[in-house]
Amino acid sequence: MIVKFFIEVDKVIRENGEGHSMMDSGDYLIPAGLHDVDTSPHQADAISFNSRIEADMHISGLSAVDTNWRRTGKTVLYGFKVVRVEFKYANMHGWSDVHPYEIVRVISDKTVVVREMVAEKDPEFKPDFIPGGFAGHCTNQSKQTYTYKSCDDGHLMKIRLGKKGWKSQMGRHFLSTEPRKFYDYNF
Repeated sequence: MIVKFFIEVDKVIRENGEGHSMMDSGDYLIPAGLHDVDTSPHQADAISFNSRIEADMHISGLSAVDTNWRRTGKTVLYGFKVVRVEFKYANMHGWSDVHPYEIVRVISDKTVVVREMVAEKDPEFKPDFIPGGFAGHCTNQSKQTYTYKSCDDGHLMKIRLGKKGWKSQMGRHFLSTEPRKFYDYNF
């Protein structure tokens, strides 16, 4: 399991003249590479920290008031809190397919051993094909569901963190709090 810390942002917009306010709570994370607040949802590329102290130090450098809104007659206030996330999975993305892998052992901050999991398709899911493409087009592939099991004799491999994310000899891996399998019927 890998533990990372993220900064969650609460955004409050106040109408200066009328006293109305609107709040967006907990929907946003600070995206990687920014030292200012950008509150568009960036869950996939949010900046993470190895400790709560690092995240708190980053918050101390952020402004709680957005001055760019003053000309619109609104004030934007930000509240920050540190969120702890435990990643137990490192799903492999091979082009458009996704294969579940569980984290077995953490060697260092940049090297992890993962094991392939067994994913069994839900028998209730039936692909719905319509004419199109080379052999047909699946219209409900986003609704596919699977059950997951650990596999003691599953393939073990090391994944390493580089400048472009987690990689193994099989492809790119993305840390996750749950296993994920996806088969692209349309590829």
